[in-house]
Amino acid sequence: MLLSPEINRSEVGMLSRLEGRSRHLLCGALGMCCALALAVHPARAQQREQRPVFQLDPVGDSTYLAGTFLVAATCEALIDTGEIEAQAPDAESELIFIDAWIAKRDSASLRHAQTSDLGVVAVMAWAITDTVFAGVGKRPDSALTYLTLYLESGITTWVISNLFKLAVRRPRPRAYIELRETGSVTPDTQESLSFYSLHTAMAATLAATATYMAFTRDDPEWVRWVILGGSIIATSIVGVGRILSGAHFTTDVLGGLGAGVAVGVLVPHLHRAAPVRVVPNVERGGGTLSVVGRF
Repeated sequence: MLLSPEINRSEVGMLSRLEGRSRHLLCGALGMCCALALAVHPARAQQREQRPVFQLDPVGDSTYLAGTFLVAATCEALIDTGEIEAQAPDAESELIFIDAWIAKRDSASLRHAQTSDLGVVAVMAWAITDTVFAGVGKRPDSALTYLTLYLESGITTWVISNLFKLAVRRPRPRAYIELRETGSVTPDTQESLSFYSLHTAMAATLAATATYMAFTRDDPEWVRWVILGGSIIATSIVGVGRILSGAHFTTDVLGGLGAGVAVGVLVPHLHRAAPVRVVPNVERGGGTLSVVGRF
C-alpha cells in the first residue's frame, strides 16, 4: 500500500531505518556466501578432469579481501553513527529530466523497496549455489576459487559504493518530497547517500561475475544464455524498485549499474589462468626459468 502524500518525519525515519536494515542485509548475505561455500567438502575438487579456468594468488587475494573488507566495514560503521549531516536538497528545477520526475512524486512505496531487497538476495542465492556446484565437482574450478571471486566482486563494489556515497552526499528523492511537503528535511545520514545505488551495483556485480564465469565453462549454450537473461532481469528489478521506492534517482541506478558490471567482469577476468607461465627458481649456485603450460 502506498504511503500517504502527507509525508511526516516518522515516515521518513522509518524509511531511513529500512534503508539501514537493507544495507545490513547485504552485509549479512555476503557473510552467508562465505559460510556456506566453506562448508562444501574440498575433496571433490580432485574429481575434476577439466583444466581450471581461474588462478588465485594466496598472498595477493587474501590481502586484498582483508583490506577492502576493513575499509568497507569502517565506512559502514561511520554511516551508522549518523555523525555525517545530511545535505539539504537543492531546487527540483536543477535536476536533469530523467531525475526530476522522481522528486516530484507524492509518495514512496515500501513494497518496491522490499522487492529490490529480494532481487539482490536472489542474485546472492545464485552465487551461493554456483559456489556449491563448484564444491561438488560440477565446475572446472574449486569452491574456494568461486568463493574468492564472488567475495572480491561483492566487497569491491561495497567499498567503492560507500566511498562514493560519503564523498558525493547526494540527497535522496524522498528528501525532496519531504522538503516540499513539510518544509524541512530529517537530518539523517541515510537521506544523503543517494549516489550511487549500492543495491543496483551489488546485483549487477554478482550477476556479471556469474555470467562471465558461465561463459568460460563448457556448459550447454542455453545454460549460459539463461544465466545472462536471469542476471539482466534480476538487476533490472532491483534498479526499478530503487527508483519507485524513492530511494534513488535514475542516474543513481545507472551509475550503480555501470560500476557494478565493470567490477563484476574485471575481477574474474584478472584471475584468468594463463596458458603458459614462467616460473623463476633461484638457488645458491644460480637460478633457472621454467616454462609451464600446455603446448
